[in-house]
Order: sequence, then C-alpha cells, then structure tokens
Amino acid sequence: MEVHHHRHHEPGHKKKLKDYLAEFLMLFLAVSAGFFAENIREHYVEHERAQDFSGSLLSDMKADTAALATAIAFSKTKIETVDHFFAMVEQPRQNWKDTTLYSHAGIAIKVGPYERASDTYEQMKASGSLRYLKHNLINQLDDYDVQGKRVEM
Repeated sequence: MEVHHHRHHEPGHKKKLKDYLAEFLMLFLAVSAGFFAENIREHYVEHERAQDFSGSLLSDMKADTAALATAIAFSKTKIETVDHFFAMVEQPRQNWKDTTLYSHAGIAIKVGPYERASDTYEQMKASGSLRYLKHNLINQLDDYDVQGKRVEM
C-alpha cells in the first residue's frame, strides 16, 4: 500500500494562509453537517414519538368511550329500576312482590364507577412530551382531561 505524503508534513514546510482556510472550511463544513444531521434525526425521532403517543391517546379515548357507554347504560338501567321500585312501593302493600322489590333495591344501591384511561396523557404531561403536539390539540386534551375528571367524581 502506498503512503501519500502531504507537503505540510515535511520538515521545514510552513503552512500558508490558504491551507489554514481550507482546514477551517473543512472543519466548519463537517461540524455544520453533523449539526444538521442531528437536527434532522431529532425531528424524525420526535415525529415518531408523537405518532406513538397519538396512537396511545386514541386507544385511551376509545377505552373511555366504551367505559362511558357502559356507565350510561348502567345508569339508564338503574334509573328504570328505581322508577319501578318506587312505583311498586307506592302501591298498597299487598300488591308488593318481595323478590322483585329486593331485586330492585339491590340494583338501586349498586355503583358502576366510570374509570377513564388517562395514563398516556398523564405520562405526556409528566415527561414534557406534550410539546410534540400542536397547541390547539393540547388545549383540547386539557379540556378533555378536565371533563373526564368531572365525570369520574
């Protein structure tokens, strides 16, 4: 293998201003290219994270919707049952059906809590990952979080 000798490695050779400028330019271009490549990579990674979080948020919202539909159906059943219970209690006592009365009373005291899936949103708030999303979407998620907390009470 042949070794190429550069003039500036030879003893007694002095660098010219042109050589210094060329080295500076090469270093500047290398650092700049590295900087731009890192920014592009970081933007790509943030975009990927935003996609992952968006998918997870969508899954949480679908789970919330299903849980809310179940809670609403349970509440409707409970209201109907309480209405039947009071309609029966308002009748003369000899018309009461004990098993139906106890069944209705049992359903009336049951509680079907609504539990929302807020893990992804809480994780995004804690880690500062909300910055990956657009401002108006963050506002909507904040509103959604407030409404979800109200429904849980």
